[in-house]
Amino acid sequence: MKLNLNKKRKSTKTICGQEFSLTPYVNLSQKEFILNKLFEYYEENANDSFVELISGFRAILDALVIKATTDIDTEGLEYDDMLSSGLIELIRKSVINYEEIMQDSFYFLQISLLGKLLPNEKSLMESFNELPKMFESISPENLEMVVRASLANSASNAIFGGVKGGE
Repeated sequence: MKLNLNKKRKSTKTICGQEFSLTPYVNLSQKEFILNKLFEYYEENANDSFVELISGFRAILDALVIKATTDIDTEGLEYDDMLSSGLIELIRKSVINYEEIMQDSFYFLQISLLGKLLPNEKSLMESFNELPKMFESISPENLEMVVRASLANSASNAIFGGVKGGE
């Protein structure tokens, strides 16, 4: 069976006694634009604190969704004013794929932050190349302690893994 799907139509919403037009979804090209703008924001502010980064990320996401889905001119509007007036909440509830865009945006942010924490290939290889030298410098007593700790950890995992998983 072939389905004929209709696009959701624009609606009129009211905030603070003023009407505006709202498209109830962000299309794919708009979503791509939003994600690219958030990437630019991240690149420019990657050294900010985590709290500042998240706050700015969310504010920019909300402003870009408003720009993509409404005829509201956000130039000169403060984020706190849009938030306290109820505009942000109205948009979040009215745009049917807002949650998807927010999740994708924060997934991207998480991946980017993890990428900063992980060593690059060169430094990882340098660390692995240093392992033989490190083991050569361990005293026999310390080596025995490392081996015992490893065996105890393996035994613990085997026992508790069997208890939890029934294996």
